[in-house]
Amino acid sequence: MLEWEWYTDQNTKSLFLHLLLTANIVPQKRLLGYTLQPGQLITTLPRLAAETGLSVQQLRRALGNLESSGEITQTTTNKFRLITLEKWAFFQGETENATDKQQANNRQTTGVKKESKELNNIISMTGGKKKPKKQNRFINYTQSEYDFEEIERQERELKERQVKSEL
Repeated sequence: MLEWEWYTDQNTKSLFLHLLLTANIVPQKRLLGYTLQPGQLITTLPRLAAETGLSVQQLRRALGNLESSGEITQTTTNKFRLITLEKWAFFQGETENATDKQQANNRQTTGVKKESKELNNIISMTGGKKKPKKQNRFINYTQSEYDFEEIERQERELKERQVKSEL
């Protein structure tokens, strides 16, 4: 990561980390005509500005940097932009054979569940204590729904402020 070409560019690095943290982690139902896949998110420049503390101009430059190096691709509309993190699987530690491994793990789990139930019965009969299950805090994550009318209003206000500040 230290050799990454944008590592010393604070705005680009900050935006990229933000995108990694806010991208969809599971396939999601259709949203605004798109079926979001892991590594994708729908957002707007004003929303990104509010979330990252960067100006719209800084965001445009950072997005351009990330797009030019193949880190992301963007599809923009007049209301939002769909950003895809191209190396999402790499940053999740996934490999090309991850699906095959997952299927094998699922088959093995079926046998383990029966053994686990028997073990739980033995533990409860002997008065032993079970360790509490660790919960994955991201398991129920879904990308928040956006009020696009509100976002459009914020974009208009931002543009108006920018025009006023240029005068």
